Amino acid sequence: MFAADRPEEAAIYAGQALKSAEQVQSARVEEYMTRLEVAAARYDSLPEVADLRTALSTR
Repeated sequence: MFAADRPEEAAIYAGQALKSAEQVQSARVEEYMTRLEVAAARYDSLPEVADLRTALSTR
């Protein structure tokens, strides 16, 4: 959704994915979460995205 320029919607789905990813220990999932954090960076001025990035950085 970030690539489709729909950051608010992307933040919702990414938050759900983060909750699921917390239960899995996988290098692949960790790489995906890192890429997600980078993709969200350009929308950091939106509160939903800023909250998501904070959650991603503290995982």
